[in-house]
Amino acid sequence: MLTKKISLPLALMILLTGIQVPINGQEFFSDIQDHVYQEAIQQLYMEGYVEGVGNGMYRPDDFLTNAQAIQLAVNVFDLNLDRFRFIKEPLASDYFLEADNDAWYAKAFVIIGANGVAVDRALKPNEPIRPMEFERLFRLEGGPQVDELIEPDSPLKRGEAAMILVQSLDYLKAEGHIVEKEKAFDASLDAKVGSDSVEFIFDIHNQTESDQVITFSSSQTFDFNVYNSDGDQVYNWASVRSFLTVITDVDIEKEGYVRYETLWDYTDASGQKLPAGAYKVAFTSQFKFGEEPIELSSEVLIDIP
Repeated sequence: MLTKKISLPLALMILLTGIQVPINGQEFFSDIQDHVYQEAIQQLYMEGYVEGVGNGMYRPDDFLTNAQAIQLAVNVFDLNLDRFRFIKEPLASDYFLEADNDAWYAKAFVIIGANGVAVDRALKPNEPIRPMEFERLFRLEGGPQVDELIEPDSPLKRGEAAMILVQSLDYLKAEGHIVEKEKAFDASLDAKVGSDSVEFIFDIHNQTESDQVITFSSSQTFDFNVYNSDGDQVYNWASVRSFLTVITDVDIEKEGYVRYETLWDYTDASGQKLPAGAYKVAFTSQFKFGEEPIELSSEVLIDIP
């Protein structure tokens, strides 16, 4: 049903023992921790819309440039050139007067131009985008008003852009601007509650019709949080464990699954048993499918005796 392949020598794995790698969505980028737009940025990352600026950075307080905004629009609307047949290879400068055909953004400029998205042909790629230009690029007219979210005359920051997009995703989907892709993977969670412990069975399902490979960035393949009836987090599984920084590929057969099982003895991080009562347990798993980051989650309610 599945095979696992560890792509790092055992000797190096031993040297790395004890290094903890977070997987619960708290440190996608090293510079957004506790930032006002942290959750919005993380959501866009997990949906595959943003990748940061390299070196684990997002730079939420930097201005969003016209070039970055156009690349973001290509990602959000899943634009491409598949339906076009060109006599000669198009250039970014065919559509935008100031474009550099050798720049990192050149392909995105061609895609936006060929697809007829309303953008000023005279824009300067490296200048900050203005809120109203961002609104037009992302087809937000008639939807969430950008000027109600930020100052309309100020250049848009990268964190602000993430917040606007997250608040606009439902509108964009309802208007048909974003077509949700079918999920390649899904997750399910089962719990067998006992008097002294609970056994969790967490499955990652391959919903495609072919064999697939998923890649974990560490030896950690899942995490779970426990919440009491007031909604307060009372336990995090990963916080009391260490994981290896090792790339791990997992093969899952078509329409098959990979299963992870673990026991929890109802104790918190200090080893004290939690009071009897109802609790919500939320499992998550983060991995890459090719270059696409994926997060799966599943929840179950249990009663601690």
